[in-house]
Amino acid sequence: MTLSRRTLLINTLAAAALPRAAFAAIPGDRRLVIMVLRGGMDGLHAVPPLGDPDYALARGALALQKGGDKAAFDLDGFFGLHPALGPLLPLWTRHELAIVHAAASPYRERSHFDAQDVLESGGAKPHALNDGWLNRAATSLRLGHGAALALSQNLPLILRGAASAASWAPSPLSGLPPEMVKALTQLYSSDPALALALEEGVQMEAFVSGAMADDMDMKPGQAKKKSNAFPDLAAAAGKVMAAADGPLLEQFAITLVHNRQP
Repeated sequence: MTLSRRTLLINTLAAAALPRAAFAAIPGDRRLVIMVLRGGMDGLHAVPPLGDPDYALARGALALQKGGDKAAFDLDGFFGLHPALGPLLPLWTRHELAIVHAAASPYRERSHFDAQDVLESGGAKPHALNDGWLNRAATSLRLGHGAALALSQNLPLILRGAASAASWAPSPLSGLPPEMVKALTQLYSSDPALALALEEGVQMEAFVSGAMADDMDMKPGQAKKKSNAFPDLAAAAGKVMAAADGPLLEQFAITLVHNRQP
């Protein structure tokens, strides 16, 4: 694909200005959040099989115990829950949390990028599909415009496809002054594609700012100065989705620095 200046401008505005029309008038109130842990989540450390006699021998010093300093929370007499994941325990107790252990895609090679392609596309092999399984789900459910949102600088593969989907990411920078937004609106008014991308971006920013207005000292219309660290991104995901007219499908990814941690 040849990247022209026009295409670059459209994609840049779409990513930075947060393309979105309106989340309102979407039937139903069920919400789904997909969180991808990039970098290698250690399932045997997050939910250790404490009842397996070979577990402690295989894990060595990393093995968690049923009691003592490295005690894991007991789930069902066989599996435990890492102490750092304690806040999830009440959900398990109330039968609001299910854990699917030892599950994986069919990919068995060593490319992180190919593995992620399979994970997000839902294909049997890398680069077999050009759209994502979550977008196909939105298409089959006939969800309206704006029902799917990715907390990302760019729209990830998992949400690319026929169904409408938007992206947004917290920015450490201050928002554009109103006069600059007005100037850009006038500048691109004669270009339908750029004008639409900018308009939807402004709407998205206004929605997110309003949904997160009660966070710290933030006011509606004020840009949120946050990083893409896990606590900030998770808080943003929760606040945006909890809004009355928030998205029904939401996806974000976290890159784990230490793959030995849950």
